[in-house]
Amino acid sequence: MPFTEADKQAMDDAAIDAENDLTSEGSPSDTSLMEVATWWAKWFHTAGHRRLARILLQYKAKGE
Repeated sequence: MPFTEADKQAMDDAAIDAENDLTSEGSPSDTSLMEVATWWAKWFHTAGHRRLARILLQYKAKGE
């Protein structure tokens, strides 16, 4: 199935929702977000977004 304009729009909308979620009550602190963003920027060129996401999701599993 080809990637459509509707798919792109749905992903863009989800990204906006995700960004808005970061400013909602109970979201991580700005300091925490800056630390993760700095770590991500350090590694995403060499490791890639998917691999970094898998690493972060391991921490979610530990917290459940």
